[in-house]
Amino acid sequence: MNRLRAAPTAPPARRLAQDETGAALVLVLLLLAAIAMLAVGAVLMTSNAVAINHSEHSQRQLEPLAIAGIERARARLALDKTLVRSGVTTTIEENSAVSDAHGTAIAGVRRWTYVRQGGNTSGEYLPVYYVLSMVEDAAGRRVLRRAQLTQQSFAQFAYFADEFGGLMVNGDRFSGPVHFNDHITIGSGKGYFNGRLTVSGRINGKQNGVYGRDGYKEYADEIPLPDTRDLDDLEALASKAGYNFTSSSAGNAGEAILRIEFVFVDLNKDGVRDANEGFFKVYEVKNAANTGFVVATQKVGSSKEIIELTSANCGDYAGGSFRAARWHHLPWSLLMPEAHKHEIGPALRKNNAAEHRCFLGGAKELTLTETFFADDGIGVWKKYTGPWLVGKPARLSEPDLNGEGDYLWPLSPTFNPNVKGVIHVRGKVAVSGVLRGRVTLAATYNIIVADDILYATDPGAEIGCGDTRRDMLGLFSGRDIVLANNNLNAPRKVETAGSLYYTNWDDTSDERIDGVLLALGSHYVEDVGTGAGSKGTNPGEPCQGQAFGRGCIFYNGGSIMKSVGAHEGGSGSQQNQGHLNRSAFDVCAAVNPPPYFPTTGQFFLNKMIEEDPTNKTDLKKYLELLDVGG
Repeated sequence: MNRLRAAPTAPPARRLAQDETGAALVLVLLLLAAIAMLAVGAVLMTSNAVAINHSEHSQRQLEPLAIAGIERARARLALDKTLVRSGVTTTIEENSAVSDAHGTAIAGVRRWTYVRQGGNTSGEYLPVYYVLSMVEDAAGRRVLRRAQLTQQSFAQFAYFADEFGGLMVNGDRFSGPVHFNDHITIGSGKGYFNGRLTVSGRINGKQNGVYGRDGYKEYADEIPLPDTRDLDDLEALASKAGYNFTSSSAGNAGEAILRIEFVFVDLNKDGVRDANEGFFKVYEVKNAANTGFVVATQKVGSSKEIIELTSANCGDYAGGSFRAARWHHLPWSLLMPEAHKHEIGPALRKNNAAEHRCFLGGAKELTLTETFFADDGIGVWKKYTGPWLVGKPARLSEPDLNGEGDYLWPLSPTFNPNVKGVIHVRGKVAVSGVLRGRVTLAATYNIIVADDILYATDPGAEIGCGDTRRDMLGLFSGRDIVLANNNLNAPRKVETAGSLYYTNWDDTSDERIDGVLLALGSHYVEDVGTGAGSKGTNPGEPCQGQAFGRGCIFYNGGSIMKSVGAHEGGSGSQQNQGHLNRSAFDVCAAVNPPPYFPTTGQFFLNKMIEEDPTNKTDLKKYLELLDVGG
């Protein structure tokens, strides 16, 4: 018989309660495990954060120690000019112990510091010094810093004086950085400083100063002037090109037996002042008694103020051509035009600069035919016998130069590959002319400014300081730089109707000097307390509308010297004798100074770079690679 299956019955109530209790226990255990894992994670995260913070703190402690290594290298460079040689990596310290500010050694910390001269290492431009400094602690943590240092050139100063000598800044204006290794006093007439003023002593009357945004600093570090060893270095460089000359100390302070004249020649006649178109000429008298002829300082008795009517340097343009006064006293010659056949040249007696002029010794105007003569009977021009790398330019052999091309010394290495941009003279030298190129002229004795020294390219032209069209001159004297009291720089008396009047004998009444001047003695105007003044019946030359003894002198560059020299003087009827100084700072001289121009011995930091020390196991080799890569 079929039976129906009975439906299942529910479990007992007690068993159900046991199952629910077990599930809850498992859940609690899982939650406890999760909480434990979170706690362990939090502990680990906190531990890592502490470790990271500790590591970062250690890194921060190492960073200033690496920077201190760079400063140590900079100090060593300033103390020892021979420390670094081109192409060689110098070790400042290697695996050396490091001390704190109190001189206590820091446990477990070592430092490596190296320096190498890079960039342009010729010396013509300011070289770059690469410095690597790495610090490592006992845990193996490292910090590596790289720096670039550059020397400071004396050309960075608009004005620099080692000794101020108790003088006063009173109404003076300075257009660029100024430094004095001395105390200074600023008078009630004020002193105007457009650039930074630094003084190694105190500034008396500082309230009278008018300062630019860079302000002033008292008790700054002294900056020593270069010494004669720098002149010796320049002589060695000049001798490589054959541009070293021997003169003497003959004559007065503003006279010399040797003079150098800068010359610009447009070789390709394109009207452009190309970089290879700069030259110079060298003239030397045969007898040291003729130093006055070289720089045109003719005398009558004890006076320099009257032009001799037998002068070899001065004359007139009667008849349309120039004749020196001395030719008027020669026996009549077929070479002398009829208009010149008079005893002393009447134009010499007229107060008219258009009719009379003076020229420096050796000028072609002083010859009878107004043409170039290598030997004029009084002195000779030195012939250039050096190499012509690409051949002598055809322009120098053209007839209109009358053979002068053989006496032009090239300033560009395009023609003479040994040119270093340096000319050196043992003794005194007079300088003038138009410079095309970059030159430092050094002399062991006085450098005499005999006439204007101009750049072929206007220094005010709106072109970059690194532009090849920029000209740059440095004058470096082992004694003094003297603006000569000669017949071109100062007015001279000429007789008219029995009276004597001062008049100008140059092509302009102002004097202009482009370049940076550095004298281990002084820089001054010769015979500043004599000659024409600004008052009386015989006034001198005007300076921008103001009556003054010898007119304006315009400087474009910088003036560096041991002791301050006078540019003006006189009193009473001879008030304001000498030149009225008008100076401008050449910012390009600071950025791109004259070749091999002396440096201050100080270094400034161009930039600091954080390097990754990983895999930098050979720092010397890495520094060499940096040098190659620039």
